[in-house]
Amino acid sequence: DHSDPGGRRRARVAELAVGQKCVLLRYALRGRGADSDTLDALQYLTSLEVNRDRDDYIRVSLDTEHYRAKREDSLTRLAARMADRAVKSGRKVVLEPMNPYERRVLHATLQNHPYVQTHSEGEEPNRRVVITLKADAPAPEAGERAPARPSRRPERRPERRSDKPG
Repeated sequence: DHSDPGGRRRARVAELAVGQKCVLLRYALRGRGADSDTLDALQYLTSLEVNRDRDDYIRVSLDTEHYRAKREDSLTRLAARMADRAVKSGRKVVLEPMNPYERRVLHATLQNHPYVQTHSEGEEPNRRVVITLKADAPAPEAGERAPARPSRRPERRPERRSDKPG
């Protein structure tokens, strides 16, 4: 909680250290908290300023309250859950649109997965990760076996018996 003793919302401060020189960026974040889009926008603007009139490029990474580490953790867990879903269902799983950094986390997380592979589809800003089964994947271990694909034929219903003479 970011409240002071009077119950007022305190500002959270994002600080940024760049390269060998320390460039301090203080930005008050108010409200529910930072999100990826806000941090990405601030990171981009900060990078423009830090790298203006420079011959060498300094990579800028902005984080507040360990948001990026928490998000990376969340994305890693999401990747594992969705890979399990793809294996169990035998179908591809299409995720919501993500920014390039977030997509990269998912691709890296599943890069060495024995049963699935990933690729991205779509155009920015609606580019998304798709998880598919590997064609040459080894058979899953017991308990991980993907069920056979459902038949395209509708199920036959048993005939209904009627007590009325026909």
